[in-house]
Amino acid sequence: MKQYLQPRSFYDAAMITDTGDRVIYCESTLLQILTDDYAHTVRGDYRFTSEVRINHEARKQAMRWLRYVRGSMVYADSPFIAARCATCLGPIIQTLQQCPALDYLQPCAPSV
Repeated sequence: MKQYLQPRSFYDAAMITDTGDRVIYCESTLLQILTDDYAHTVRGDYRFTSEVRINHEARKQAMRWLRYVRGSMVYADSPFIAARCATCLGPIIQTLQQCPALDYLQPCAPSV
């Protein structure tokens, strides 16, 4: 059985694919979703008054959450967080991987 990030209504916007063995989420989309969510919480903290400080703190908290989740997903059949190819929007799992469409000998179409 595949595992998804919960609640699904919150995280499914960042999903790249769930067709393989594991669900793959886009790292940059997750970071944006979490930053927006943390910004609502940080606005209630009196220490952060300017919008720049609020956004900085929200992004810092989102990055901390991503590091924690990525570390806890290593040894299980849990979801995977990856980068997304800018042209074909497929997952890039390895650091220096080329466009995922090249693996299947398909042309990498520009994103719309």
